Amino acid sequence: MDPICQNNIWRSLFSGLVVCCLVSSDAFAQAPTTDPSLILHYTFDQDTGQTAQDLSLHGNHGEAVKTQFLNKVKGRQGVLRFNDEESVINCPDSDSLFFEGDMTIEMWVRLNGSFPPSSGMLFGDSNPLDISMKRHFGNYAFYMSYWNTLTFFYQIFNAELDAYDRMLVPVERHIISEKWSHIAVVVEYPRIRFFHNGELVRDAFMPFPGILKRSRPIHKIGDRKAPIDLDE
Repeated sequence: MDPICQNNIWRSLFSGLVVCCLVSSDAFAQAPTTDPSLILHYTFDQDTGQTAQDLSLHGNHGEAVKTQFLNKVKGRQGVLRFNDEESVINCPDSDSLFFEGDMTIEMWVRLNGSFPPSSGMLFGDSNPLDISMKRHFGNYAFYMSYWNTLTFFYQIFNAELDAYDRMLVPVERHIISEKWSHIAVVVEYPRIRFFHNGELVRDAFMPFPGILKRSRPIHKIGDRKAPIDLDE
C-alpha cells in the first residue's frame, strides 16, 4: 500500500515492516510516519487521483502520471498499478530529498505483465549524469530488468580517473513474480543487502559509496515499461 524512502541502517527487518516503497535518511522507525528520518512514505489505501500523498513529516507529495488505482488485487487492498509506458510517480523537489549516505527502500510489489525488454525503474534518479560535467556526486537506480529481476545500480565520478566508477548489484529472476513480495534493499556502505519476504537473498560488497548528495533530487517511482502493482 505504500512506497517509502529511508536513508541509513535498517536496524531490524522485523522491528516493523513497512509495507510500501520506502526511502529514509536514518535508522528505520518504529513509528514511520513521525520519524524525521523517514523521507518518503506513499500509501495507496485510497484513490487520491493524480496525487501520491506522502505520510512522512516532510510532505513529499508526488504526481501520479497514468497510474491506475485498484481496490483489491490478489488479496491486497489499495493498489496502484503501473501498466503504461508513461506510468510514473514524480517525486517533488524538496530539501529532504537531497539526501546522502546509507538508505533503505521497501515495497510490496508484484508483476502485472511480462518483463520489460530492457529495464524499468522502480525507484531512483530519473536522469543519468553527463560524464562531461565531471561532478563529484553520483546517481543510482533500483530497477527491474529482463536479465536480472532486480538490480541496484550506482555510480560516482572519480576525479583521478576522469571517469565514473560504476557498479551493478543484481538479484536472481525469481524474486519478483505475479505473487506479492515484500522487497527491501538496505544500503549500508560498504555492504548492500536485498531481502525478500524477510529472507536475506543477496549480501554484496560496495567498493565505493553509492549514495552521494545530488545537485537536485530528481527522483521517480516507475520509469519506462515496468508493469508492476505497488501496495503497502
